[in-house]
Amino acid sequence: MPECHQSVSDVQTQHIDTHQLAKRWCLSYKSIARLRQYGGGPHYLRIRGRVVYRLEDVVAYEQERVFAGVGRKLEEGGEGVPCQ
Repeated sequence: MPECHQSVSDVQTQHIDTHQLAKRWCLSYKSIARLRQYGGGPHYLRIRGRVVYRLEDVVAYEQERVFAGVGRKLEEGGEGVPCQ
């Protein structure tokens, strides 16, 4: 079996799967899959048939979509709103 070599920066990258992203955004698994299918949502990786998202890409996607009412975009991103 080939040996896997990773750099220090690769080891620190965190990934989440579609179920975890759905829970984070209070959406269904199918809604996340639909976003991906139609070219929406954060960048993702497909590794051996499994879809994962780099946490840094998810956070960047969220920060690009932060608004302060009436279409005014916030300058700095904040924490997500917890599911109720």
